[in-house]
Amino acid sequence: FRSVSADGGANAILFDPANGSDGASLSVTGSTADGSGGVIRASSGDAVVVGGGSVSLARMRVEDGAGRAIAADGAASVSLTRVTLSGNGGAGGLPTVDLAETTGAVTIMSSTLSAGSGDLLRVAASATTPTVTVYQSTFSDGDGAGLLVEADADGAVSATVSGSTFDGLAGPGVRWRAGLSPGADGHSLLTVVSSAFRDRAGAGGSHLALELGASSATTAVLGAAGQPNTFDTVGGTGAAAIQLDVSGGAVLEATVAASTIDAPRGRGLALEAAQAADVTLLVDANTIRDAVAEALWAAAGAGDGDSAVDVTVTANQVSGANAGAAALAAIAVESAEHTLCADVSGNTVTATAGGAFDVVLRAVDPGLLRYAMAGSGTVTDADVVARNTIGAAQVTGAGVSGSGGAACRLP
Repeated sequence: FRSVSADGGANAILFDPANGSDGASLSVTGSTADGSGGVIRASSGDAVVVGGGSVSLARMRVEDGAGRAIAADGAASVSLTRVTLSGNGGAGGLPTVDLAETTGAVTIMSSTLSAGSGDLLRVAASATTPTVTVYQSTFSDGDGAGLLVEADADGAVSATVSGSTFDGLAGPGVRWRAGLSPGADGHSLLTVVSSAFRDRAGAGGSHLALELGASSATTAVLGAAGQPNTFDTVGGTGAAAIQLDVSGGAVLEATVAASTIDAPRGRGLALEAAQAADVTLLVDANTIRDAVAEALWAAAGAGDGDSAVDVTVTANQVSGANAGAAALAAIAVESAEHTLCADVSGNTVTATAGGAFDVVLRAVDPGLLRYAMAGSGTVTDADVVARNTIGAAQVTGAGVSGSGGAACRLP
């Protein structure tokens, strides 16, 4: 079709290939102008409903619907190019775009999703393995997350977000949830590069949040050399710009690199690992400025099972941390009940406020913290100062010792 338009009515497009004909496809092309693919307004139900096959929509506008702008269950692929979706979701807080069990590619290209009453884009997989690409798109002013990914059971999602903007959202720009139920064991991939996260609305929460449980595994690349992310102004005291929560035997391999975090109202980056979590985290060459609390916090916390957590924090520029005068340090690494390997080296920390230390390493009995250094005995404050450009460090707890030259695991 060149264009499809509707004003009112329950559904503007119903595409449900019969008899398992998943090779069927629907395409709306438009011409060269935005909106030339048609305008769908004020649907009383879901504006576009997809029950299978492949769907490609270009240069369409879907506005002010009481339901979802696009609802697809079991599609082979979904492609949105230069679409504008605004004011959808209705009083029920439904997602603007809701994609369940897509078997192939999901592509969001040069599109704008805004002012939805729920999450703007939701991708859910419990039995499929979709590939998601979000490129040069804008997610703004919604009442939920910008992008919500839920991978459960045997499902796994490979997602790449590049060159996109998340602004004024009540929820995280990107919220990643894997291992929602016992036995979930899919291995998912998340890459977020060259993207901007701005001005979270509401009282709290993070710009980018990963929540991993069960036996799920996620490999995450959040920023890279030449492809930095920027994070500015997180709403709510105590919120971290980037929040990583791993528990229940989940595996996380994550790299946070070459990015800038400005003025988070809580922490810049926070890792909380518990209950037999297996985590390798590299935080490298980032700039974190004016955090109200810690610029970086990593903890192997309490819970059944022995977590294995390796944290490498290198070549970061940290300034003005602890603006709220209640933080433990600009960079704080703690082990409580579990085993944690920490390599904190080559960082520059300046202007830490409120009398807090620049770096703190802490083991809370019976936690064990191995600091990556040549010696295997006691780690002193001076050992940490010598390996960073900082003013003051504090090492506390009988469970802290040198690694004897052994390196921490890397993602």
